[in-house]
Amino acid sequence: MLRRAALVVLVVGIGVAAWYKATQLQDPAPTATRYFAALFFLGVAGIALLLAGMARERTRKRRGFDLERHLAGNRRETFRIPYPEGERPRLGLLTGEQAAAEPRWFEVLDASEEGLRFRSDGGFTPGQAVEARVEFPTGRWARVKGEVVRVDGDQVGLRLTRPIPAGIIVEETRRLRDHLRPAARPPTERPAGS
Repeated sequence: MLRRAALVVLVVGIGVAAWYKATQLQDPAPTATRYFAALFFLGVAGIALLLAGMARERTRKRRGFDLERHLAGNRRETFRIPYPEGERPRLGLLTGEQAAAEPRWFEVLDASEEGLRFRSDGGFTPGQAVEARVEFPTGRWARVKGEVVRVDGDQVGLRLTRPIPAGIIVEETRRLRDHLRPAARPPTERPAGS
């Protein structure tokens, strides 16, 4: 609706500018009418820009996602999925002495194709090579390789050299979006006789 209004205002403004130009060619002497037309055109152009900006902002709010704000705060090249409690995948460490018998399992806090962050009980150092299996709540899994790039308290960041497939990331994004979307309220029952 706002886009159409902006387009109409812009077309009217262009029409007024064309009329102004045509009258200027016929009578080159400045008149109050031509000054009024020029001011009107500038006002119309300003309103058109304002309406276009409002339409863009409304579209962003309707989508529920501000891409510019997301990109400003995200220096990564791939989309990172933050996992809420109870929906988190687990990471099974396949390197080290214990990996031959039974992998150590850790809770994944967020993941992208090229990296992930998980909660650990210690034992990781930056630069350490890691090979692991990421198991998602859907039953899908991915074998990954990477390097520890950050240890911050009980959280460890990995940069993956063998990434998580993009299809799994897309599937996880859809699963979380659908699963976490608030359910529609059931209709309330009316008492009999009302």
